[in-house]
Amino acid sequence: MLLYQFRGQILIPTLARTEAGLLLSLDPVETMSACDFEALQQSLKRVLARGNPCTSHPPGGKAFPRDPVLKHAGIKSWNVFQQDAQLWTIGVTEQNFEIIPNRPREDRGFEEDPGRKEILPRSIGIEGLARRMAEMIRHDPAA
Repeated sequence: MLLYQFRGQILIPTLARTEAGLLLSLDPVETMSACDFEALQQSLKRVLARGNPCTSHPPGGKAFPRDPVLKHAGIKSWNVFQQDAQLWTIGVTEQNFEIIPNRPREDRGFEEDPGRKEILPRSIGIEGLARRMAEMIRHDPAA
């Protein structure tokens, strides 16, 4: 799962797995105020329930679909979005939630910051995950 913060909004796209095994952001994209804990909690529930649906591998080049996160952020340029966005990767295993903050890459894009990875037990539930994400969003030095 990917969770973006952009200009006071949280955006969580549905991640589909292509036939080639790649993850691709698709609609629906959950969008809410960064200050709305209840909406964050409900959105995390919906995204986890959707899982990673299967989709066909898209064509390359100019035919490659635009990331729907840009549309929901009201931005046309991925470069502009990346300048003001923070990103967290949330992994889910049978035992844990793994939250990995991402940092900007020097060339462009994001990369995971494994030194800041947090592992939380699944027993905290979605409410606990949402609470920790809300804390991280409020206190992220890059935010």
